[in-house]
Amino acid sequence: HQGNSKRIYRYTFILRNKGSRSSFYRQYISCFKAFYRFSLDGHLDRERLLKATLATFHRSFKKDMAGWFAGFFETLQPTTGELLSLQEEMMQIFASSYTKPVNVMLQQLKSIASEEGFRYQEFIERAAPLFFSSPKNSLLTIHTIFEKIVARHPKMREVCCITLCQLFLKKDENLQKKAADFIIKYGDASSSSLQETLQDRKSVV
Repeated sequence: HQGNSKRIYRYTFILRNKGSRSSFYRQYISCFKAFYRFSLDGHLDRERLLKATLATFHRSFKKDMAGWFAGFFETLQPTTGELLSLQEEMMQIFASSYTKPVNVMLQQLKSIASEEGFRYQEFIERAAPLFFSSPKNSLLTIHTIFEKIVARHPKMREVCCITLCQLFLKKDENLQKKAADFIIKYGDASSSSLQETLQDRKSVV
């Protein structure tokens, strides 16, 4: 996998140094299309290519290259089956210090959140730290995924409500309203755990 990611990186580096920035981006798009086409016609093993792309986020690439690979992963248009098989690798990227890879993974996971085989319990656990560091668009995506989870797995309502209480610590009123509406809709008023969490957040706010 490291060898694959190195070859992809080397190819883009060569393109980048061939000419002007505009020329690079034209070739950049052509590169995307070529890899996608080769992955469809069997010249490239899609599973290896997808895993190699995800593996790049554990390397010490700078922000622009991490963003490049995030965009490349999107361009490969992983199928539902492929995304379901790559959930572990995708959730590992939640630890990335760059927002774009995390945003891309959240969007991809959102597309399978209602599918049989979605690892919803693991997602809730691993998404929890993102509430402290992620931008608004990422938090809204997590909220949407939680909506999909509780619609399919009602037993997860309480843990989702408790986790979303983190949004009350944000200054953004829209995020706070999203959390409040979710809790009103799915929360159990008799739950001592939920009431305790709400009181704790109220005292902090």
